[in-house]
Amino acid sequence: MAREGWAEDVRSHLAVASVGGSTLRMQSTEGGVKRAREFLISSIPLTQFSSFSDLNYADFLNGQAEALALKLPRPEDGRPNWGAARKAINIFMRLCAMNKDLHQGFNLVSIEPYLEVPLDSHVVKKIDREIGSAYAKNFRIKNLTSQLSSEIQSAATKIAMDKGLHRYELDVLYWNSASLI
Repeated sequence: MAREGWAEDVRSHLAVASVGGSTLRMQSTEGGVKRAREFLISSIPLTQFSSFSDLNYADFLNGQAEALALKLPRPEDGRPNWGAARKAINIFMRLCAMNKDLHQGFNLVSIEPYLEVPLDSHVVKKIDREIGSAYAKNFRIKNLTSQLSSEIQSAATKIAMDKGLHRYELDVLYWNSASLI
């Protein structure tokens, strides 16, 4: 089997796998999953990341979240859903970083310290439990702001450091972990 184009095939596959119906349930108007998948495929190449600093990655992530949010209007009022966009991008980046072919092929080790844990109610509840915070009390992905996301990500960074993990790896421990027991 020829492996030419393999990395791009894997990247596209992970873009589709990143955003399922449950990822964006009640987060966007009809067609949101398709629009998010198309955005991830067309707008997030992995070739650029090996030279990124933390500020480069933060700027990139903020810009991409704003752009994708415009494609994910909230069903109740049509406003851009920044939280859902950020979640979709972070899930995609986590899957790429954990994939052996993409991790090595695109030197994603260089951005692992900057990757965020994808936020949802499962993850936020676990963060609260670990540090005694109360973020989950009123947490809704569609109401997530940049400031609140930053606060929760800072808490996740401390937890990850204590566990000897990168922040994005907490998703493996936290997301839907109750169903694994």
